[in-house]
Amino acid sequence: MTPRSANIPVATTADENSLAVSESPGGLWSDVRRRFRRNAIALVGFYVVCFLTCVALFADFLANDKPYYLEYHGKVYFPILRSYLVGMRLANWPTELLNVNFKKLEGAKGIFPPNPYHHSTINYFTNQPNPAAPNRNNLLGTDDRGRDTAAKLPSIERRVLRSRSQICSLHAHPKIGNELPQKPRGGDRPDRGQVKKPA
Repeated sequence: MTPRSANIPVATTADENSLAVSESPGGLWSDVRRRFRRNAIALVGFYVVCFLTCVALFADFLANDKPYYLEYHGKVYFPILRSYLVGMRLANWPTELLNVNFKKLEGAKGIFPPNPYHHSTINYFTNQPNPAAPNRNNLLGTDDRGRDTAAKLPSIERRVLRSRSQICSLHAHPKIGNELPQKPRGGDRPDRGQVKKPA
């Protein structure tokens, strides 16, 4: 006769982990945060992603040919903020600042970003042929059109961030996400070594 203890199910490792998480103080998310902090590689990756995200969000304030602050003809302007309003069609450029080079305005005083070049600005006054090697004015050199390479990096990160957010939003949509092509699983992949013979 078999003992009754043989019919008792044995607790698995997953059950023990879930029980330990439920009994841990603070609940599930506190346990996740505690384990995440112990993983050095995950922390470094998280900080790198946060840094790149901040660079992408504040790209116009890091590399731009427009100044933060401009004092011209006794008036004060904020050209970078004005460019956002113009882009959203909430404001227009003043006549004295329309299609001008802010670096060559006579009698103007301004504070420029750390990299005073926009990713689309072409430097026509360089003494070197394009693409140019890194120099004092262009720390990472220029491309074949004379655009500053360092100024293009934040804009590229912004485009990547924008495309990733669009892809995530498409996958999150209940109708569009189901219609997107899915990657074949391991069992669904055809054998590359087999060659189909014509019928």
